[in-house]
Amino acid sequence: MPNIMLTDYCNQDCPYCFAQEMMSRKGRDISFMKFKKAVDYLKRSGVGRIGIIGGEPTLHPRFLQLLDYVVEKGMSVRLYTNGLTSKDVCTGLAEYDAKVLEVLLNLNDRRSYSKGQLAQVNFFMEHLNEKLNLGYTIWELDFSLGFHRDMILKYDLPKAVRIGLASPIVRRQSRDFFHPSDFPRIGRAIIKQVELLEQDDILVGFDCGFVMCMFSTRALGILTRKSVGFSSQCRPIIDIDLELNATPCFPLGGVLRKPIDDFPDLDALKDHFSGRLESLKVFGNNGKCMSCKYFKRRQCRGWCLARIINCQEGLMDKFAGLGV
Repeated sequence: MPNIMLTDYCNQDCPYCFAQEMMSRKGRDISFMKFKKAVDYLKRSGVGRIGIIGGEPTLHPRFLQLLDYVVEKGMSVRLYTNGLTSKDVCTGLAEYDAKVLEVLLNLNDRRSYSKGQLAQVNFFMEHLNEKLNLGYTIWELDFSLGFHRDMILKYDLPKAVRIGLASPIVRRQSRDFFHPSDFPRIGRAIIKQVELLEQDDILVGFDCGFVMCMFSTRALGILTRKSVGFSSQCRPIIDIDLELNATPCFPLGGVLRKPIDDFPDLDALKDHFSGRLESLKVFGNNGKCMSCKYFKRRQCRGWCLARIINCQEGLMDKFAGLGV
């Protein structure tokens, strides 16, 4: 599912944000004309569902009008948000049918919110519960999803939490992300939270970037029984920015970016990026990956490509030589 960026302004300053270097304190918004052009491009390409991202996308001054345009085109939307938005926007979002709008609320730990922000997020969850799924970005070695459990039970939200790992941006100053030596500890923390949530029939789902060596054989069995299901993958999608430049995903945006006008459709754009990235998929996060049966059989992707490029000595030069 491709994503369209509505604004480069965010009203949070999350320490893990992989898009931080692309954000602006003043804020720039996509024009209505460019947004329509991006949506029309994706519609012609046979896309039926679009992700809406930022910054914080709900802060775009014509946010609800932009959503209306997508729905009028017969497409559905997944909105990625922090929930810190106005009551008017909440009310407007609540009016959309759940068949055309899904909302993924990236919810931080309770301690990261001020009293006013906490009230905003609670209002958001209360009014959008049937459309809402919670997410969490892991950026510390020890973390808890207890706040997520409490909110799911309080507001009768769907019983699922999608987790992701904090990611760096290639060639840019990277904020907190993990070293392969941290994997076992992260894996143990994930298992602890999975078992905690499963007691209330809440299942954890996984974003891309996780690897099998985070978990013991026993732990992988627990994930099979007590989560949505674990898979190790790096599946770059397409993110379209304010100027209609596309990148496989935000973390790779510093080195791999092309205007959508250079390609007749989304498939051609994906093929271009896939060709540039294919030679990097033979590398993992460290030398052990090359002898790992799971990596050889492609059951494990060996971490996300942005991390691999940043961690493996010499890969940055190889990436620079791809002619991207």
